Amino acid sequence: MPSETFTNLKKVKKEKIFQALMTEFSQYPVSEAQVARIIKEADISRGAFYKYFADIYDSYRYALGVALSTIHVGLKEELQQNPANSLAAFYSYTQKLVKQTADSPYRNFYRLYWEINQYYLKRVQQNAPREHYLANIELNINGQQITDRQQKTAVIELLMEVSHDTVKRILCGEDSVKCLQKFKFLLDVIQAGLVKKGDEKHVFDN
Repeated sequence: MPSETFTNLKKVKKEKIFQALMTEFSQYPVSEAQVARIIKEADISRGAFYKYFADIYDSYRYALGVALSTIHVGLKEELQQNPANSLAAFYSYTQKLVKQTADSPYRNFYRLYWEINQYYLKRVQQNAPREHYLANIELNINGQQITDRQQKTAVIELLMEVSHDTVKRILCGEDSVKCLQKFKFLLDVIQAGLVKKGDEKHVFDN
């Protein structure tokens, strides 16, 4: 996270640095980003940059946190509004996320994050902001509450992955209606179940 020195900067200067970060990270994946271009755009010295941020990954995490905070839709709120139908909540969340990211001035930043940077950060063990509250949320599918923590986490992670993949594909130029239809189809399959009741069998059962 940014240093206290950065936090104490005047608002105008912090905004200029933030905009320089957004310009860089909207044009280049974080693996190709350069401090040289950022400090030129922000009109600061290299020494000042490293007083504000530990490294370029630190500056990216800061920019990502600010950019994500501008999206006024959260899964937690959607799940709270649809307590009996978690799948409907995921669909509503994804719809709103698509609209807000597509209409955002940070569209290219989001596209690079979901297309490339989120995976790169995992490889270099630079964790992006996560929604830590998810483990404590009630998940209801087909009228049944999932209480097993491991099962719930697995389902939520799957749905989040597919939701964000839907957003990524739309930001990369695929048809939004078709992408959302595919996502809804997946939710319908989960809702209906893949096997008839009584025919359940574990994947590795003989």
